[in-house]
Amino acid sequence: MYLVDSGRVELYIINSEGNKKIIGICDMGGIFGEIQLFDNKPNHCTSRVCKDAWIYKIYKDDFLNLIFNNKNLMAVTLESLATKLRILYTQVEFLSFKTSTAKVALILISMCKDFGIKYGDEYKLNITFTHNDIANMTGLSRVSVSNIIINLMNLGVLRKEKNDYYITDINYLRELVE
Repeated sequence: MYLVDSGRVELYIINSEGNKKIIGICDMGGIFGEIQLFDNKPNHCTSRVCKDAWIYKIYKDDFLNLIFNNKNLMAVTLESLATKLRILYTQVEFLSFKTSTAKVALILISMCKDFGIKYGDEYKLNITFTHNDIANMTGLSRVSVSNIIINLMNLGVLRKEKNDYYITDINYLRELVE
């Protein structure tokens, strides 16, 4: 298991054709690789540092000793697993049933929830991402994501200032997802 002390780590899988699907992003305090501590099977995700990071490796025996003697650590671990499971459920749902625009909207809502900072009536997404990153998360092409982002900007739902994105109408995005 690994603990991100600082920086950012991207978790992803690659299929046999070389297509990448981002499963999640871990920032400071995030953990990854914890599942194999419980089932002793190899991890299917690959990790990549996408922002300079300090990462600590926690060995299974050390972790199990800590978790059984520290209820707070156990709660944090269970919360992390539950969050990841919920994210995977959501990804299966929108990959199976949602329109392309709804897929992008759901990613933006998720980013807002995890990395959004409220400024008046809008939210600044305090995370650096590219259209290609969203394409990898949604299974869409980069061009499709770019067109959807441009459309959302033209509608006034999203705006970009320098390298920062702002969600100006979160309710519109929520309606797209429903």
